[in-house]
Amino acid sequence: MTKKEVILLTFVFSILLAATFVSAADVAYIYKKDFKIDDNIIGTFMEKGLSVELINEKYLPANFDDYKLIFIGDERFRKELPVTQYPTIITNYHNMYNYGLTDRDGVSQLGSTAPLSVTINGESYQVYTQAFKKRRISNPYYFLDKENKAPSLETIASTVTTSSGYKFGDVIAYAQAGAQLENNKTAQENICFYGIIETDFWTPKAKELFKDCIDFVLERQQEPECNCPNTTISEPFCQDNNLYQTQTNYSCECDECEPHVSTILIEECEFGCEYEQCLPEPTLEELHDIALINLTDAVNNIQIKFYNEEQVWEPVLGNELQCNTEYKLTIKVENKGNSTENITFIGSIGEIVFNHNPIDNFAPTKTSTKWKKVLFDLTPGTYNLTIVAFLNGVTDDNPEDNTVVREVSVVC
Repeated sequence: MTKKEVILLTFVFSILLAATFVSAADVAYIYKKDFKIDDNIIGTFMEKGLSVELINEKYLPANFDDYKLIFIGDERFRKELPVTQYPTIITNYHNMYNYGLTDRDGVSQLGSTAPLSVTINGESYQVYTQAFKKRRISNPYYFLDKENKAPSLETIASTVTTSSGYKFGDVIAYAQAGAQLENNKTAQENICFYGIIETDFWTPKAKELFKDCIDFVLERQQEPECNCPNTTISEPFCQDNNLYQTQTNYSCECDECEPHVSTILIEECEFGCEYEQCLPEPTLEELHDIALINLTDAVNNIQIKFYNEEQVWEPVLGNELQCNTEYKLTIKVENKGNSTENITFIGSIGEIVFNHNPIDNFAPTKTSTKWKKVLFDLTPGTYNLTIVAFLNGVTDDNPEDNTVVREVSVVC
């Protein structure tokens, strides 16, 4: 199906919605703003034989009993959506505590200088065809941090383990009907969280995983007609100075699996294609440099405060901390480069891992102070409290000032 066909069908759906439907479609696609409607998502539903109805948040029906599933896109919705009551697919950064999938810390996101991959059963699979959009803005995906997600969620695809050994969380996760969620919620039907949100850059594997997500939320409603092979993908190859793959899909027709072979454009190579890959953009003279800097009452650039008996946050100037006590950990970051940056943070002490909130569009020369409350649930001993700042989508030209370490002694 071409892009024009998908756009035309989207327009038809909108016209039908305005005229009031006589009968509901298979998918209730909830949106807030017209330009946020994702034609690639609609096209994938249609490939699965599902009809789609676009429903503006302003005009939600009294119930969704007539639909097979609900799709919630990447927008901040104001109204309460019945995520736990119906089969639902969520590709969203917001409201996850309200939906019961995370605690109040919500969803995280990750970018990289290379096309992002996910880990499934110990194997790594690339899910984006390229690392950047225009102007070297990274293509991120969302994930449910293992410290924040509801324990009942089943990991389907996780972030690739970093060089430091950290495993961040779930890029794709399922909640079975009956699962106990956060915020005293219970999943009454199957729910899929799908964090690979940049659909214009999906690899065939990413699209396959989204189709698996559809099958999961519908599995209580339908029985498979036949057991077809999985989609097969060829190795990438250069053709007409762009990058392509051959994809073989199988469909169940008259209780038999029929193959369908197509050549798929993976990436339009702006700077040419050689050796089965797009040539990189010429190097620009840019300086990417962030640093964790000193702040008042800090030791080794980390400020630690505790809530004293006068109900005031008081700084800890020594190295002795009490176990099972909540401390406020504050850092200060400065953009010393000449480029606007997106920054994420990772902190750890012992087996405790925590994340300060990320910073988006951090301009040159700017500074920002970030704090995080952490419960020191540790056995007595000496520990290194470590906090690291990461640039999303680019490499820091001076990484030595991105890490701060403060030695502390935990007593009980």
